[in-house]
Amino acid sequence: MFTRAAFTLMHEDGHFLIHRLQGFSLSRVSDKAEIKTYEDPEWQANTFAAEFLMPYEGCIGLTAEEIKEKYKVTISAAKSRFRNINKK
Repeated sequence: MFTRAAFTLMHEDGHFLIHRLQGFSLSRVSDKAEIKTYEDPEWQANTFAAEFLMPYEGCIGLTAEEIKEKYKVTISAAKSRFRNINKK
């Protein structure tokens, strides 16, 4: 099973790949209300990690428990992915 460490590693890789290699600068505003959610570098890195460990297309139609089993992630990560995929 992937541990929290695997998510953290992919999160940090996301920062590197998105923000360093692609040349995007990290937003350093103190009030996150000033930026859109998708502009937040932490949101971007979390989304990168989730997509890498639990691909969107592969999670459609699955319960959180099925995501956990299929991708060998923690139940917390699986529940978060499930909620994000099933937002109305």
